Amino acid sequence: MATRTAGRSSRRRTDRRDRPFLNTNFSVLLESPDSASRSMGFCEVLLPELPVRRPTKLAAAGSEAVAPRLVLRRGFDGATDLRDWWKDTRRYKTPRTRTVIVRLLAEDCATVVATWIFSGARPVSLAYSPLHASEAAVLIETIALEFEDVELR
Repeated sequence: MATRTAGRSSRRRTDRRDRPFLNTNFSVLLESPDSASRSMGFCEVLLPELPVRRPTKLAAAGSEAVAPRLVLRRGFDGATDLRDWWKDTRRYKTPRTRTVIVRLLAEDCATVVATWIFSGARPVSLAYSPLHASEAAVLIETIALEFEDVELR
């Protein structure tokens, strides 16, 4: 799996180099107000386009502007944590938000080269890849998140 766990004591890289970093070494942490941070084994992260200003007005007559979304994908292993978070968000008028931390790691899988911190994150959709009796493929669980703010480090 492409996801690597990076502890909080990971080294921080600040200098530039001759070639770009690969997109295969990363970690995703979900922080909940009432539990410890957990690395969730995601295999794909779709970082959102970050406009200068959050969309607040209608983009066109009769349509709403779409807020940027962070999309996380992982192989489904029976865990219910994402489903439970999605379900709680649907149930309550004021859903519990979380902080989602995405770290890009260098080839040594220990040096953090970039960090995206998404605060006030909440699910807007939960999806699963198609089930096919004739194909043996990993079932993928996808959660799309809206967020209040993002910090790049």
